[in-house]
Amino acid sequence: MIWWIVGAVGLIVSAWGVCSTYRMLHPQPRPFAASLLRQPLKTIPLLSQEGEPFDVWVLEPPDPRGVILACHGYYANHVQLRGIAEGLYDRGYTVLAFDLRGHGDRRGPCTFGVHEVEDAGMILQWI
Repeated sequence: MIWWIVGAVGLIVSAWGVCSTYRMLHPQPRPFAASLLRQPLKTIPLLSQEGEPFDVWVLEPPDPRGVILACHGYYANHVQLRGIAEGLYDRGYTVLAFDLRGHGDRRGPCTFGVHEVEDAGMILQWI
């Protein structure tokens, strides 16, 4: 009888682990209110190393002092960075932002930086 209880608890813990792992790797998109930018925003389409398309949003001042690649947090998207991007734009910086894998409109599982670093490298090569 005790083996049935131990087996049931083990099955429940295993199922919980599988479900939790799936939710971590495939976060549900959470909408953020799009703030209205005062400056024009360009969208540049790029391809990841696997050939998947993704967009890079660029705020470029007339005479840039430098370039900043801004990355959002977990369960977020590029819209979360618009206020920060506008502040950096006002200070003369070109700001680039993109959606990490599995966030915003971008498909694919979140890899917690394993492949996202490659995507950032593709953006830096484009610059």
